Amino acid sequence: MPLLESGKDSTRCFVAMAFMGDMEPIYTEGIFNAIEANGFRPIRVDKEHTENEQTINDFIIASIKQSRFCIADLTR
Repeated sequence: MPLLESGKDSTRCFVAMAFMGDMEPIYTEGIFNAIEANGFRPIRVDKEHTENEQTINDFIIASIKQSRFCIADLTR
């Protein structure tokens, strides 16, 4: 999906949250299930980004732009 493509019709949801082990159940049992149950595909940096020429910052910005909405858990 091109970087400049709008996310308004996307089925993607960018998830920003801590990657610590104790947060994993919150993601897998709550956030992930809720996103998928509503027909969207969750995108989380640690699950999607691979080592390549694209920096993690570029991946985050592109993913946000390509998503219809974002969920951010800032409790940590």
